[in-house]
Amino acid sequence: MKTISVFPLAASTDWVDDLENALDASMQTQRAIRGEFYPLFAFSPMTEPANPDAWEPLGYLPQDLFLISIERSWDKKILRALAQLEREGMAVAHATAAAAPLVIIDEAGLIADVYDQMAAAELTVFTKTGDDVDSMSFFFIRGEAAVRAFDRELRFFSRPDVG
Repeated sequence: MKTISVFPLAASTDWVDDLENALDASMQTQRAIRGEFYPLFAFSPMTEPANPDAWEPLGYLPQDLFLISIERSWDKKILRALAQLEREGMAVAHATAAAAPLVIIDEAGLIADVYDQMAAAELTVFTKTGDDVDSMSFFFIRGEAAVRAFDRELRFFSRPDVG
């Protein structure tokens, strides 16, 4: 599996302008590095960039991870990896229409607010998958141990022989 670049997002990153700019910069950087981009974007929320004048991926696994998928095949891989984390005892919650959400994504707020709500609810993982083929899916992973475990599982479920 090729490595997915993880980019820093400052604690002040909002859901509209800042995130749109981050997605565009991530896409452009991926294209420049590998000539293509994954339909999966990875960010390290509440992380200041090493060089504020350049959009550069991190060289290490982050403390927290925020993923945006724009393709349902990636949703499936991510959800399989997260199901394994849940089997290992990590607290996972999925936003559904049937249940009152433990975490609310407020598009007028900050991305960091989601992680604050997750901490209050003692959640390690929170997901909100897209409703249709054109919707974005959001995956929030909190804590270094969870990020490391997720990285391990996603690598496994992304192997061609596992698919």
